[in-house]
Amino acid sequence: MKVLSKLTLIAFVVAAFFTTEISAQQMKTFTWTMYKTKFQVPSDFKIQKNDKTEFTAGTDDIVLTIYPRKGEELDSDLMPADLKSWALENELKNLGRVTNLDETVLNGYWGVFQEGTLDDSPVIVMLIVDPDFTDIGFYIWINYTEGQEDLAIKILESFTPTE
Repeated sequence: MKVLSKLTLIAFVVAAFFTTEISAQQMKTFTWTMYKTKFQVPSDFKIQKNDKTEFTAGTDDIVLTIYPRKGEELDSDLMPADLKSWALENELKNLGRVTNLDETVLNGYWGVFQEGTLDDSPVIVMLIVDPDFTDIGFYIWINYTEGQEDLAIKILESFTPTE
């Protein structure tokens, strides 16, 4: 009986390892050199727009849109109000509170995020700034279907400044 239990445990560990590997392989890194940032998206994301004013990519279940802003010189103290204004301008409803994010969570960026809904679909908006390049900010919008929250958060936490 102990041999069967050990084999079952080994099979479970091997299966978990391969599941983790497959899951990790499903993400790809996108580097936006013009704006000194990189982030990860699922490998099945289809790019819909990629120019100096907007990056939009997604699937039927989750869509990421990034609006870079140059020359705004964003201040970390004003970012919560800026994000809330942007969310309201874009007609988000059921807004939660604006939450400050620690630089360690955002790989060195200053950031704030807020959750809401648009047409009954969940949305997370985030505003991030590289403290070394405060003239470049990113207003980030990610809408998703129920059950995709973890993936949305994984994408948002992947933003990393580049040099």
